[in-house]
Amino acid sequence: MTTAEERYIKELVHSNDRRFVILKAAEECNELATILIQSVTKLQNEDVNCIANEISDVEIQLVALKELYGITNASMDRRHSDKISKLISYKSKLANFGQI
Repeated sequence: MTTAEERYIKELVHSNDRRFVILKAAEECNELATILIQSVTKLQNEDVNCIANEISDVEIQLVALKELYGITNASMDRRHSDKISKLISYKSKLANFGQI
């Protein structure tokens, strides 16, 4: 995503009602979750393009949510590092359950 695109998303956040921004983000997350669940439970072929489109929608909404809540990229980078460290420490436990 370009800087100009991020700026545009941030402008949209400030020109919309807070509830709308939150509901739109939740809607996009639910759409991605639905497609992922259906790809497993309905025994249908995974539509990679559809999944990629939904991931893109969610990524856009994440930018909006970070703007809405005043969450910085630096703050998120620290959280990502912490979460990845935890995943690494759990790797052996998860491997036993076939999850990694």
